[in-house]
Amino acid sequence: MTAKSEASSPDFLTPDELAQEADDREWRQVSEEDVEEIKFTFDDMGESFIGVYRKQRIVDGAEGKFTQYIFDVDNLRYFINAGWNLIQGMQKVTPGQKCRITWISNRDTGQETPMRIFRVDVAKPQSGTTATRSTGKR
Repeated sequence: MTAKSEASSPDFLTPDELAQEADDREWRQVSEEDVEEIKFTFDDMGESFIGVYRKQRIVDGAEGKFTQYIFDVDNLRYFINAGWNLIQGMQKVTPGQKCRITWISNRDTGQETPMRIFRVDVAKPQSGTTATRSTGKR
């Protein structure tokens, strides 16, 4: 590798140096190919979603910023738009944990639509993932 005279300018490698450097290092993946994501919405109170939690992201939408949670389910990627209550419930969930989110009730907040109240449960990670949509009816 050649040294640069200015400390602020980056080092550039020749193709041969790049190949040698790639062979000498251990690599850790920090990004991945974009994967199609499926939006999951809770249609009926009592309904549940089960998936392996991957990450949270903040989206800058037309009406301001909002939170989405990303999950893997049977080799598919899902996202759920979250309100205040779900954000509170997801605070103790860590990436890689299998979790179940259940819409359990509504709360009148004086707004046009009531706030949805969710219960969040976690399980120890298990091999394989499954998605289920439960109506809560037996």
